[in-house]
Amino acid sequence: MTHECECSFAAVASRNLPLLARCLSGPVIRNIHHTGQSTYLSAAFREARADELFGRSTTLLTAVQAIFDLMRRRYRSDYVYRAAIANKIFLGRHSPATTTLLSELRVWRSKADLAMLNGTSTVYEIKTELDNLDRLSSQLADYSRMFDRTYVVTHDGQAQPLQSVLPSHVGVIVLSKSFTLQVVREASSNADNIDILTVVDALRRSELVEMTRALCGSVPQVPSVRLVAECRQLLSQHQARSVHREMVRLLKKRRAFMRDDFRSVPEELVPAYLESGVSVSEWSAITDRLSGTCIGEIMDT
Repeated sequence: MTHECECSFAAVASRNLPLLARCLSGPVIRNIHHTGQSTYLSAAFREARADELFGRSTTLLTAVQAIFDLMRRRYRSDYVYRAAIANKIFLGRHSPATTTLLSELRVWRSKADLAMLNGTSTVYEIKTELDNLDRLSSQLADYSRMFDRTYVVTHDGQAQPLQSVLPSHVGVIVLSKSFTLQVVREASSNADNIDILTVVDALRRSELVEMTRALCGSVPQVPSVRLVAECRQLLSQHQARSVHREMVRLLKKRRAFMRDDFRSVPEELVPAYLESGVSVSEWSAITDRLSGTCIGEIMDT
């Protein structure tokens, strides 16, 4: 174990693993930042007897880092996969200055787990050991209507079966037991095949107007209730790759970071900070609060 905490992984009952996994989340981080407390965290800690696992004087930061280690070993939830992608691809392979990371992006009938925008668009659909594959086919169909490259990120046991059933352009990445990401099949470019109406549906109204102006030269002067339909009609006449390129430019503007923004963020909590909705200028304050608050204080509320 990498963190100074006297938690015994074996001492954590299996029934408490999902409970503790949900402690690693954007809403919990947001509540801690705004109020110094979290109703969910205090209830989860009491149920799991966190004071016995970690010690009442253990800081929240040390505790949540230990919880992440526990999840990595015994309960590889969606959050564990998100953390691997955020740290090893977004912050490791790319640069926040040139790449935008978006989560839970609505795409037609689906929500993309994680999408990265840089010179192109890449979507990552996570399928953990805890997931079933019932919706995977429809999810991939939706993503293929919007993104250039699509990857399924999964575990060792699922990689081979998936390769035989996935569309040929979809890639496969495995999160190994040693917490490394291994590309076992590369995704191929799909930008020429995107569906313009799906892209339009995913954009905000202001983004749609900006895209129409950029690609068509002007925006239709029509009543507000007709604007989206008119913009959609104009954009449908353009090449899919041109619309995709403009979509990437617009989505990148939704969230801009620099590498220094992450200096105060524990790597285990990168997804939680990103999904908390808290301004990046306040991230160091979140870490300070986590470092300065003990488990006992949370459990006594």
